Amino acid sequence: MYETATLAGIPRESSKMTFDKPDAPFGIHERNYSLLTKLLRVSTWALQSIGKLQKKITIKGQLTSEEINQAKVMWEKYLQKSAFTPEVNAVKENSRNNLKNQLGLQLDENRVLRCHGRLISENLPEHTVFPNLLPRNHVFTSLVIKSFHEKMMYAGVSHTLAAIRREFWIPQGRSSVRRVVPK
Repeated sequence: MYETATLAGIPRESSKMTFDKPDAPFGIHERNYSLLTKLLRVSTWALQSIGKLQKKITIKGQLTSEEINQAKVMWEKYLQKSAFTPEVNAVKENSRNNLKNQLGLQLDENRVLRCHGRLISENLPEHTVFPNLLPRNHVFTSLVIKSFHEKMMYAGVSHTLAAIRREFWIPQGRSSVRRVVPK
């Protein structure tokens, strides 16, 4: 949305531009992918290409797990920026927000929202104690659910949800998993 003014009949854009939704990483539309691994691999190749153009890295041919995790974090940040903007701002400004207070949201070192609950234990991995927050009605979340459903050997809703909760928190997760997992 921008205002236009005419100067000698030529439209001019004003410097005040507002954006409602951030652009998807590299203009990649997650709706075009049926598997999470394909989406993350394409995103990783795009990251590699950009790194090569900026002469920061040399492409070795094989994708590493570190590069794929970097692409995954990039997608998580995009999702949270597009779906949880008020919560991200509340965490940054240390102000009150209903969802922030309920889930104990905090930003990690990658600027990704994590839920801080009551699972603090020395025996659990950090991503289990502080799961990443994902929006419930998003294509990327559906791809994550499908991926975990396959990893769990097509187990039911409860087992799939339990596996997802080791790494991610989806508000109203059970209904989201029911929507994606076939009966």
